[in-house]
Amino acid sequence: MKTDSKYIASTTTLEGRIADLLDGRTLKIRLGGVKEKKALEIWGQLTKRTAAICHLFDMDDPGSEVCVLNASKTDIETSDEFKQALRICEAYLIRTGNLFDISSGSGDKLDFSIFTRAYIVRELASIVRKAGVKDALLDLDREVVWAIGNQPYSKGWTLALIDPETEDEAGEFTLEGASAVICWNGGVPEVIFGKDPLDTHVFAQVRGRANANLVKDMNSMLSITSVQKYD
Repeated sequence: MKTDSKYIASTTTLEGRIADLLDGRTLKIRLGGVKEKKALEIWGQLTKRTAAICHLFDMDDPGSEVCVLNASKTDIETSDEFKQALRICEAYLIRTGNLFDISSGSGDKLDFSIFTRAYIVRELASIVRKAGVKDALLDLDREVVWAIGNQPYSKGWTLALIDPETEDEAGEFTLEGASAVICWNGGVPEVIFGKDPLDTHVFAQVRGRANANLVKDMNSMLSITSVQKYD
């Protein structure tokens, strides 16, 4: 896990690359009004927690808990966090009408890859809050974003919508005390806003396969606040 940090005005920007689990995506963490020493202490906690989550769910690590479980021919004991993750995924399976499924087609293998991206963001946001940080942004390559409070000198956090194909800017949006997932369809960005990064990410993953009634139900069950298209 490669990390880098720099101190700018009243905002500390910390960037880390989690290449194995998240397919090379960059996790950017911005902490407002935090001195550099404290920010780096928090960053140490965040990287340690991320490494622990990877050890549970990394499909590319033969020693991860999920890979050991998938390779076992008999039932094995799993950690409490692994069990809790299974319960969370089972709840999402029900709420999405069986569309969000971490099991393989045969049902005998588990793959937490999609779940883990938003799970990491949610877990790290909890650490940031417990550290007493009032203003922060966690940005996983705009795939999963979680904003707390405000960036310096403005209301909320303003983020640019960058087309992943052309790298052109297609607009911007502001996020405060909420999560967002950015989806691209033919160069047109659509932002899904929600109260929880896992809820928002799961909704984004299954919405295209759901009928209108299920989409309506998921909007309320998954705490989705709005979906906005920027064209």
